[in-house]
Amino acid sequence: MELDGKIFLFDGHSNVGQRGDLEFIADRLSDPKQYTVQLPSEKLYLRVTKSLDTPDNLEKLYRLIEHYPGKMPVIIYREKKKQALLLKSNRWISFNNNVQSQLKDFLGEKSVFLKKD
Repeated sequence: MELDGKIFLFDGHSNVGQRGDLEFIADRLSDPKQYTVQLPSEKLYLRVTKSLDTPDNLEKLYRLIEHYPGKMPVIIYREKKKQALLLKSNRWISFNNNVQSQLKDFLGEKSVFLKKD
């Protein structure tokens, strides 16, 4: 098998070699493509501003999202941490005018963005 220029996922353990150097013994070699998922073309982006980024507000946001379970991925951008997070599929949303209105009321008009590829 040709390995040059390819990326693989290794599962194994470390070992101390005969010369005292650290070795990695691969028990299993996998192609990482088997772990990837193709996301739907529509995604909901939510921006949490620094002033709203508190544990209580995040909990309220998650509860609101969970109230509308669906098949649209939700990506939350937290300004405070400069971090974007794709929520797990159990927190994907069924996006409609009602949930859009609630999210905009909570996060702000410019913090709710629906993107279609």
